[in-house]
Amino acid sequence: MPPRSLPRFGSTRDAVQGLDLSGLSAALAQNVSAMRKATAGLPAGASVRPTLVGATGALDIDFHIASLAGNRGRYLGELANAATLVATISDTGLSQSDATIAALKQALAPAAILADFRDRLLSQVGLGGASGGVAALLRTVLATVTPARLTGILTPMRASSPRWAIPATARVITSLSGSPTFSARA
Repeated sequence: MPPRSLPRFGSTRDAVQGLDLSGLSAALAQNVSAMRKATAGLPAGASVRPTLVGATGALDIDFHIASLAGNRGRYLGELANAATLVATISDTGLSQSDATIAALKQALAPAAILADFRDRLLSQVGLGGASGGVAALLRTVLATVTPARLTGILTPMRASSPRWAIPATARVITSLSGSPTFSARA
C-alpha cells in the first residue's frame, strides 16, 4: 500500500518544476523597463520623481531570479530526499501498522461504553476520578479511606479470621513493604 503522501510529493515537484523562471524573468524585465521609462517621463519638478527613479533603478530582476532558481534547485533536491524517505518508511510496513491500529481503534470503539460505566459505578461508591487512570483512582481511594476507616474495616476481619491467616497475611505484607504491619496473636 503506497503512502498517501507520495502523490503529493509528485504533484508538488511537478508544480515547482513547471515554474517558468526564464519567462517570469522576461516579463518582469519588461515591466521594470516600462516603470523606468514612465518614471523618467515624469516632470523634473515632480516631488515623487527622485524616489521613483531610485526605486526603479534598484530593481535587479536577474539577481532575484537567479536567487529564486537556486532556491528552487535546493527545494527540489530536498523534496526528492523526502520522497525517498517516505518510500523507505512505507516499505518497512509502518503505513500498514498505522492502518492496523486505526482498524483496531475502530473495532474497539464500542468498548468505550465500559469505561463510562466504570466511571459512573465508581462515582456511585464515592470514588470518582477513575477517568484519570489507576493513579487518580488510588489518590481518590487514599483521600477517601482514612486510616481510622481502614482500621475499622480490617479489625473485624482480623478478629474473625483463622489463626493461620494472620501470620500468612503478615508475611505477605512484610515481603511487600519490608516491615511488619500486623503481628501474629499468641
